[in-house]
Amino acid sequence: MGVLFVAITGVSGSGKSTLVNEILYKSIAQKINKSKNPPGKFKSIDGIELIDKIVNIDQSPIGELQEVILQLIQVLLQT
Repeated sequence: MGVLFVAITGVSGSGKSTLVNEILYKSIAQKINKSKNPPGKFKSIDGIELIDKIVNIDQSPIGELQEVILQLIQVLLQT
């Protein structure tokens, strides 16, 4: 199966980071990675069973993320 990239867009202050970090990422990581970090409140997310890996890239400047970017490239090349 291929690699899917997802982009979340919206105006400043609309809740993009909260949606991604507190709801989507934590919910999916809890199902896939057995993460102990509980997600924020939500009704439902459909299709989690179709996801086998998830990577969350934060908003830090790229210069501070060189090791993370290398790890991400390694993960993507393994899929």
